[in-house]
Amino acid sequence: MDDAPSPQNSTPTRVESFYFDDDPMAMFLVEDKLFKVHRHYFIQGSEIFRDMFSQTKTPEEAEGMSDDKPIILPNVTVKEFKTLLRYFYAMTLPMPNGKVLADILVFEQDEKLALISIAHQFCFDKIYEYILGEIEPGMFPLVDRVRLGDQYGLKNWLSSAYKTILERTPDQKLSLEEADALGLKRTVNILEAKNSILHEVHDLKNVQSTVVLITLACSCCTQQMNDISVGEMENAVARAVENLLS
Repeated sequence: MDDAPSPQNSTPTRVESFYFDDDPMAMFLVEDKLFKVHRHYFIQGSEIFRDMFSQTKTPEEAEGMSDDKPIILPNVTVKEFKTLLRYFYAMTLPMPNGKVLADILVFEQDEKLALISIAHQFCFDKIYEYILGEIEPGMFPLVDRVRLGDQYGLKNWLSSAYKTILERTPDQKLSLEEADALGLKRTVNILEAKNSILHEVHDLKNVQSTVVLITLACSCCTQQMNDISVGEMENAVARAVENLLS
């Protein structure tokens, strides 16, 4: 059985996730709030904090040893830090069926963005990859997709934003906020791509009209032409998105 105890004469090995090697607490100041938390999670997950805590300093010199001299995180919000801590401590609590609390821990959309921000800033690479895998870009407004795609170099977020714009009908215009997020050059490129797609579709419809007349507009041929039109539209959008990303 899996739960059978190990033989007493076997060589014990460390359970790394639950083996805390002299893990003192550290004090952090985020905005105007003080936090006192385990250093282990910061050392384990981030090269930045690993290097920080590996430096040998006296208690008087070291930051994070007291409320009077905390580690100050100036470009972090309380929300971001709390969300990171929720993730840390959730990962350590075993749950039934081999799961951990993080598997069922539900983050709101703004919390996911907060976690992306702090994980990216301090190189918590595994957390960054995990939370990106939990997010569908299309769930966010177009402006957010563009700005976050630019900020973090997320091509799939930019691709999602471009595709949304290119698939809009001619009467669905870019908003001023969307144009501002895209910038002038990219806005022009997208509008040119959209115009090119519309011309392709228009030319295809002219061809379809000719074919339908020749075939006496039989229902099966008409359906085939409609299917081709949809497919060509999708292909044209996909090509335009690739060009915009390159």
